[in-house]
Amino acid sequence: MNRITRTVSLRRAFIIILFTAIAVYLMRINNYLYDNFQDSLKYPEVRQRSLQHDALRKKQYAPQYTNIVIVVLDGATKSYLYDERIFPNVIRRWRKSGIRYTNAFCMLPSVSAPNYYSIMSGAPVFLHGVTNNYRRYPRHQRVEPIFNHLKRYGLSSAVIGFNWYKDIISGRTAYFPAECCEADDSVEVTAAAIRLIENRQLPTVTLLHYLAPDNSAHATGSNTSNAYRKAIVTIDRCLEDLSQHLERRYPRSLMIVLSDHGMNSDGNHGGRDRNSLNIPLYCIANDIPSGESDRRLYNLSIVPTITALLGIPVPPLSAGSMLHEIIENDRVVDYLQESIAKKQSLINALRNLDTVHFTMGEDLHASLINRDTESTEEIVHFIGERRSEILALQRIIAAVLLILFVIWLLYRTESGIPLFASLNGIMLLLMGCAMSSIESRRGLDIATALYLIVLFLLLVIYRASFLTGEFSERVNDGRYGFRLLEILLPLTIIIAGFFVPFQTPVPDDNIFAFRFYQLSFLHPFLATALLYFFNRI
Repeated sequence: MNRITRTVSLRRAFIIILFTAIAVYLMRINNYLYDNFQDSLKYPEVRQRSLQHDALRKKQYAPQYTNIVIVVLDGATKSYLYDERIFPNVIRRWRKSGIRYTNAFCMLPSVSAPNYYSIMSGAPVFLHGVTNNYRRYPRHQRVEPIFNHLKRYGLSSAVIGFNWYKDIISGRTAYFPAECCEADDSVEVTAAAIRLIENRQLPTVTLLHYLAPDNSAHATGSNTSNAYRKAIVTIDRCLEDLSQHLERRYPRSLMIVLSDHGMNSDGNHGGRDRNSLNIPLYCIANDIPSGESDRRLYNLSIVPTITALLGIPVPPLSAGSMLHEIIENDRVVDYLQESIAKKQSLINALRNLDTVHFTMGEDLHASLINRDTESTEEIVHFIGERRSEILALQRIIAAVLLILFVIWLLYRTESGIPLFASLNGIMLLLMGCAMSSIESRRGLDIATALYLIVLFLLLVIYRASFLTGEFSERVNDGRYGFRLLEILLPLTIIIAGFFVPFQTPVPDDNIFAFRFYQLSFLHPFLATALLYFFNRI
């Protein structure tokens, strides 16, 4: 091998290794399974400002309820929990004295551990740090759960659920194991709660977790199977039994029923489809007038509402809007003002702003409710706005680089390369555009199949129409594949600049969309290998 050939080989190896490393980096920081998390603010400063606010509280409130029971049905869809044929007992109690919300949503990604922790902390995923099911341990948590806050004010709490909760709470509240080894047993969960009630040992706040709906949907690959329906029917009966015991022993108690996330039609979740995101939410107590609300809110609302009902300060990093409909009139204005003040402090920390003032309307109550909702939306969508700002800058840079790359292809590369690279570039752009429409596992499977079919057909047509002459002879030499990779890998990374951030505090929360786009990083290798194969047959 002469010196020039050796230099060319080393250059190609360097380019291939460099851009492969960039592709791996992009997959690592954007894939939700990886351990990518960067703090979005200085947490101690926010907590300190919250403590200063608490020190100035002028009025103290007695608990509105003696006990609050939070019931989480894992993976239960709103449509089933709002269907009187499937969830009749809870619906009957709601019609008698309760409120339900038709426009409540879980956090993204719509998977379990991140939403367990959002329910328990009142913070969105990008703040609390539990970004996936494997980052559920205390070392990953940036925000403390409600149990710490309750203990600080002398209030008791407990969790009844499967072993993930033991990992999450790690001794910070009483834990009663149920559904061992992720094997669902709704009767066991209910029995554990009833024992606490009958022994007069029910804590101020108790969280019950039912795993059965999620397990049955995953097992059957459907959110309409008989097993899925039966799981929810069984829990409804269990909750009726639980409610009867509560009424006898703790008549001034509140039951909150919701799911951590929904479930799509193929028995999966994790995407942005409405079945996965739109969750059921009931609040049932003897003193709540029967009603229904369609205002938009999130599972983040549980924590701030609980603190208001118990008469203690709102936690500093709680981002949810108050469920003001169930808070007594004598305290609702004060707690709305406190919620707004603490969320504004959080927004200021996220955006590096000074104090922001807002205008009050003639109706104080309505103005506070609107501002409380608006500040929640601002916090929830902060990370999406941050990602959009990064992508806007990247797209300008990527557009310039793409133009320069095309000019270089046309004037500095051998025949056959410009057309081959252009066809692959168009395909990569189409993959990026399709990415935003993939919201479920089924959508991912369909998009992947379409990608493979289009790639196969494109290469067949390309071979029949354009792969001739000198270029065909070069492709026959297996070593020429390195030349093609030298072209396609940089092109892939440039085009990725239009669709995925090169710097992000948290992974992409649309799990299935990014899983599809990961194919684009494999595309250069697949396209080169298939081109060589088709040219040899």
